[in-house]
Amino acid sequence: MRWFMMVCLVWLGGCRDKDTGIQVETGGDTSGDTNVDTAAPDADGDGYSAGEDCDDADASVHPDAAETCDGIDNNCDGVIDTDATDLATWYTDADGDGHGDATLSSESCEAPSGSVADGDDCNDADAAIHPGAVEYDCTDPTDYNCDGSVGYADADGDGHPACEDCDDAVATTHDGADETCDGVDNDCDGDIDDFPVDATTFYIDADGDGYGDDWLTEEACSQPSGFVTNTDDCDDLEAATYPGASEICDDEDNDCDGSVDEGVQHTWYADADGDGYGDASATSSDCELPPGYNANGDDCDDTNASAHPGSFEVCDGVDNDCDGNADDSDAINASTWYADTDSDSHGDPSASTSACNQPAGYVSSSDDCDDSAGTINPSATETWYDGIDQDCDGNDDDQDVDGMAQAADCDDNDATSTAVADDADCDGILTAADCNDSDANVYPYAGDAYGDG
Repeated sequence: MRWFMMVCLVWLGGCRDKDTGIQVETGGDTSGDTNVDTAAPDADGDGYSAGEDCDDADASVHPDAAETCDGIDNNCDGVIDTDATDLATWYTDADGDGHGDATLSSESCEAPSGSVADGDDCNDADAAIHPGAVEYDCTDPTDYNCDGSVGYADADGDGHPACEDCDDAVATTHDGADETCDGVDNDCDGDIDDFPVDATTFYIDADGDGYGDDWLTEEACSQPSGFVTNTDDCDDLEAATYPGASEICDDEDNDCDGSVDEGVQHTWYADADGDGYGDASATSSDCELPPGYNANGDDCDDTNASAHPGSFEVCDGVDNDCDGNADDSDAINASTWYADTDSDSHGDPSASTSACNQPAGYVSSSDDCDDSAGTINPSATETWYDGIDQDCDGNDDDQDVDGMAQAADCDDNDATSTAVADDADCDGILTAADCNDSDANVYPYAGDAYGDG
């Protein structure tokens, strides 16, 4: 019945009690009203008459009563449990973990949908995070139980938990870190300096000559045995072949400069005539003697096998011995020529030369006994009584060479004749007694016994 009266007060300003038929004034002003009982009853004794009290049977219900969460309009304002003094605070539980967000709350008698009484969730976006959650993973930095602490530790701040970090005091040491050449297990794999990012590339030196080849490499912090830091070897199987090595004549690039046998090849000379001497104008460079070549270029005529150094010079118009002169004095068949200074066609035996052809001023004979006088030679006529051997017979004035001077030889034409002094015609009469000592038939006594003629 209380609710009926309240509706009447609100909507009609007054109404008739359906049970008593009495008109009730709502304003409390009864002046002029003859039908109002000024001494209205207060059945529940709460100080409010039945006309003022929305439930005169309950002393806790009246216009001045405190509204409480009990499903009753305690203060008779027409609204139940609104502005109740004992409203509860409710917290939004977005993740549905039974713990609400303290920053998102509302007050009501009953919990709104999606809200809870506890506002102690430190992360209302994750249902795994709330007070009472179990923390067991030392690698997870999340505060699951909202107590402000975690089992996770990362002293060096490298993003890797201490329980998995092999050195939590060094930020560069952790699982997955770059291994470097520092004597430390940077990546926590149990190996030190393995596959370091700053490793040096070393190259195999198979022949041990100090120069490497890139056919086999190794990344390491320090130089492994059998490896070097360069790739300069052009033949890593030959210890004598490397940059700077001495080039030798072996058809190999010993010094690795890209050229083979440069500067050390022999120069060979073509020997077209096969005489063992080569042509200086026809050469070939090689380590080994090519067919048709020899080691010297001394031949002066590589078309003539008889012409070469050491050959016998002969009188044939050819420089047989390659001395630069043809038919010179050393020709084996050269003639001996004698100086004919006086041009009498008789040569001086003490002044001779060898030549294939007669030199000017020379003759083939060597019988001149005085090459300074053209009148003295074997073809000259002996002049008597001058003390000169004109005819070069070795005797002055002795025509028959019997050892007697012509003046004392009775017959200078006969070497067997007896020499008689002062008997020029050898008639036995001395010159002083001979009337004609130049005629042997004229002398004193010629034709008679006395010889006086």
